[in-house]
Amino acid sequence: MSIEDGLLKIEESFERKIRKYFKSTEAFKKNLYNKELEEVYQSFEARRGYSPFILEEYIYEYNEKFLETRTIISFIEKEALVEDIYRKTGRDKVAIRFMLDDLVLKKCSKTNFIKSTFSDDNRLFRTPLIEVKDYYILPFYTFVESAQYFRQRILKNHLNKGLDKKTKRLVEKNYDEYDLKRLKSLLEKEDIIGHVNFDLNKFKECKELFKSNPSISQEIDFFYIKNNTLYLMELKNRDIDNSLYGICQSLSKAKEHMIKMNERRLFLLKHRSIFDGILGERFDSVELYLVNKNPHYLDNTFNSEYQINIFLFEDFYEYVSKQI
Repeated sequence: MSIEDGLLKIEESFERKIRKYFKSTEAFKKNLYNKELEEVYQSFEARRGYSPFILEEYIYEYNEKFLETRTIISFIEKEALVEDIYRKTGRDKVAIRFMLDDLVLKKCSKTNFIKSTFSDDNRLFRTPLIEVKDYYILPFYTFVESAQYFRQRILKNHLNKGLDKKTKRLVEKNYDEYDLKRLKSLLEKEDIIGHVNFDLNKFKECKELFKSNPSISQEIDFFYIKNNTLYLMELKNRDIDNSLYGICQSLSKAKEHMIKMNERRLFLLKHRSIFDGILGERFDSVELYLVNKNPHYLDNTFNSEYQINIFLFEDFYEYVSKQI
């Protein structure tokens, strides 16, 4: 990319790839409504007193609202909106106020303007309430869109107050690690040596190694060994990027991940005599896979510098099913 005569110029081949990526994100559907995730939302509601269920109930189940829904933008007193939601849903007013606070657009930081402007948890379609003294400026259709993102914000812990430990663990188990369960079932079905969420530091032999190499990741998301080759996968759960800025951030993060993955490969090979026994079988080489839960600009590519294959999870699952 370059700036010429005040205009941002993007190389044609790069522009084609960007357009292809954005097109792939349009077709991608996140599953936010299964039984395991309902357990997460219920746990969240039990502790906070509010949840996506309240917002969805108010928006979708009641046609007659004090809130004006026929205009592009409404101007409504804060307490009037609280009262309207209370009368429709019967939920506690304190909980309703906390819920609305999670939907208020934050003021951008003067010291870090760009970062706060592009923050994932401070976008108009996620936090559509614009606070002006005792009033909200409220674009109703963006309010509707924010209800769809509320579940995702809980799963990503993008709320004003962080999740409690129990709900956070439920998110890890029922959402972040859901795909790893599928891979574990695949290993069991094919009866091949491998594991998911494999903690190396629980082994006495590894503890000393990690003391002198603290930068090496101590948990393996997924691995299997076949034909004397160790196959290692790292699963990443970065949000879908919807801007050029987001793509640039993702590329920087991906490079950081690949550097660390390659460091661990060299570490495992250097201490192969120890890890042969810990992982369950002898290996002479290591192949690496960087896998994304959501579409990423680098999906279905091979990084020749670090010798790493990059996949979207569903593509990786299909690939590894054939390989195993």
